[in-house]
Amino acid sequence: MITESINLSKLRTLIDALKNANMQIKTLEKSLAEAEKKRDDANQTAKNTQSEYEAKITSLTQANQQAIDKLTATYEAKISQLAEENAAELANLQQTLAETHQHEMDELTSINHELSAKSEQLTYSNQQMINRIRGIES
Repeated sequence: MITESINLSKLRTLIDALKNANMQIKTLEKSLAEAEKKRDDANQTAKNTQSEYEAKITSLTQANQQAIDKLTATYEAKISQLAEENAAELANLQQTLAETHQHEMDELTSINHELSAKSEQLTYSNQQMINRIRGIES
């Protein structure tokens, strides 16, 4: 009976140890399940965050492209407008230059006519003086 009592005591100790081990296993399984849940939640959050960032990047890329397109159109229109204004100004300057040149040419022609007339008068006066001098000498 002592042997049975020792065996029974050992059996109880073993059962208690198994119960304790079983509780530790359940605690570890619960901790593992919680850790897996946290990992799954973190992965889902990362996927959601990545999707949000990708959506934001796509949205910003589209907005940037629209802004670039708008600025390009604005600058092209402004460049075209400035080119037209420059062409008109150049035409005006060329017209003004042509008119100024014509005016100067007209003035020079007038001065030339006056000088020619004075030259003719001087030539006539000189010829008359020469004739008088010759008449006096003879």
